[in-house]
Amino acid sequence: MDVTTALQMFGEAVIALAAIVGNLLVLVAIATVTSLQTVTNYYVGSLAAADLLVGLLGKCCLTLHMSAIFDSITLFGIKSQKLPVVLLAVYLHTLLTHFR
Repeated sequence: MDVTTALQMFGEAVIALAAIVGNLLVLVAIATVTSLQTVTNYYVGSLAAADLLVGLLGKCCLTLHMSAIFDSITLFGIKSQKLPVVLLAVYLHTLLTHFR
């Protein structure tokens, strides 16, 4: 693994960790503080839940793929050659739905 890939993996891991921690804090705050339980904040909570899933699944899968762990296995029945295309499609779908 070259230095560029390692730095890219580190950056993706930092972004994923920030997304997971930040969105968990938002969800916990909305769930525990009763004054935050409004219709508007429920919408914010649903966005935080969606971003949490992106941080958990999307970024982690991308980081694992960059480390070449997926070279010899399949994920959910998808061959490793098609996995980057699937991850790109999920990433683009997420990107497009957030910025409508």
